[in-house]
Amino acid sequence: MKQTMRKVALRALSVLAGLALSALGADEAMALRRVALIIGNSHYEHAGALANTLNDARAVAALLRRAKFDVVEERDDIGVVAMKRAVRDFTATSSNADVAVIYYSGHGIEAAGVNYLIPTDARLANAYDVEDETLPLDRLVSATSSAKSLSLIILDACRENPFLRAGDGAPITRSIAGHLIGEQATTPNTLIAYAAKGGSLSYDGVGPNSPFTSALVKYLTEPGVDIRIALGRVRDDVLVATGNRQEPFVYGSLGGQTVSLAPAAAPVSDPLAATAVDYAMAERVGSSEAWRAFIQAHSEGGFYVDLARAHLNKAASISLPAPIPSPSGFATPAALSAKAEEPAIGQDERCKAEGARLAALRNDPSAEAIAAFSAEMTCAVLRLQLHRLMESVGIATAPPAPPAMMTLAARNPEPAGCEAEGAQLERLRAEPSPAGAKALFDRLTCAKLRPQLQRVMESLGVAPPPAASSSHRAVAPPASTAVAESDATACASESDELSRLRAHPNRKTTLAFAEVMRCKALKPQVARLLESLGN
Repeated sequence: MKQTMRKVALRALSVLAGLALSALGADEAMALRRVALIIGNSHYEHAGALANTLNDARAVAALLRRAKFDVVEERDDIGVVAMKRAVRDFTATSSNADVAVIYYSGHGIEAAGVNYLIPTDARLANAYDVEDETLPLDRLVSATSSAKSLSLIILDACRENPFLRAGDGAPITRSIAGHLIGEQATTPNTLIAYAAKGGSLSYDGVGPNSPFTSALVKYLTEPGVDIRIALGRVRDDVLVATGNRQEPFVYGSLGGQTVSLAPAAAPVSDPLAATAVDYAMAERVGSSEAWRAFIQAHSEGGFYVDLARAHLNKAASISLPAPIPSPSGFATPAALSAKAEEPAIGQDERCKAEGARLAALRNDPSAEAIAAFSAEMTCAVLRLQLHRLMESVGIATAPPAPPAMMTLAARNPEPAGCEAEGAQLERLRAEPSPAGAKALFDRLTCAKLRPQLQRVMESLGVAPPPAASSSHRAVAPPASTAVAESDATACASESDELSRLRAHPNRKTTLAFAEVMRCKALKPQVARLLESLGN
């Protein structure tokens, strides 16, 4: 029992260690420093308001806060000075970050191969105003370039631009384009995600958010999902939502490691897993000592402890019948005498423990383990069950004899030949041989040993000759050679099947086999196998 409890304690410590490591892994993932700057420009002083840009910016900011970003700075409707200052300040914020994200929603233009983001107070009366009154995309890339794992710029800025016409309606310059170009990232571990590929439009959609931002909110912070996969899902959603008119595009490159905006969720462990393992071990032992040890180890109570107490109460209410004499070979007279002198409580506990061992042997039958158990078992009420189990796996045993027969045998001992033939029978049990069993049966003179030898022959698949006088024992009884050959073939095939059933006992399969078998010699063995499997 001490060894069992030691195993229970070690298993519990192993489970706790696994949970601690899982928690540590989750803490390390959450320790990544993640920062973000969100800018939404809608109410332009020299152009009309954009419908969804503020809603989009606020939705992305809320998304990153739910993902437990360390810093989420949000700026709405800011002019050129405030916009440049916000980006400058974020450069310091992202200097010690693992992940840095800038999201911009508003107007943007391209001039001479450079992308610019437009603050709300920009006038852009001529081409010279672009450098003075806008913010180049390179400033955003530079602000996030010190991030250790990921620098991510997300632009929802490819809209029809009202700044491209002067007061008389003519374009302000031929060098300024209405849409952003697909600009490549120039720093390592940087991705630039555009709401639409270079030269195409980004649509506001019909809801509170643009199709692009709606997809970002769905996929961007899925736990443990690589950012490239997440942005790929965003692309697919936007194509479907816009009828293939808008295709988001991503520029840049990352290495081979998985990089996600939100760490994978820590594995959820069953708080009762360790208790369930200990309960299963106690149930397998089945003794009152095992149940008491389980209850002591789990003093916090709970469902499994209540079940263990129910097992103890049930065991205490069982009253055992009076012991019956032991068949030959199961227990020595000294062991039976010692058992009779034991207190009732001690014998009750021993029967429960031996009953648990017997149940375990039924689930995992082993001839060696069963034979060893039969030599140690002292609980008389279990002998008949063990006897059937031994027969089902091919271990020859003597049937339990009624007390009257044993008394008669004691008064009328068999001739001296019984002792020698009994020794031969024991050797046959130790080293089973079909030919040896048949030879012993042919020359047997001790009537007392005949039933035992018949069972040995049945367990070996050898059909004993029918009962007859000793002078006719050698006469062959078959009525037809063809029938005998057919029966022998069936017996050989069904004997193999019976061996497989013994190795992998299953009551349903055994019943099906019993219904179709033809070999009469094997029927007693199948019956005993069914008895050993119980109801």
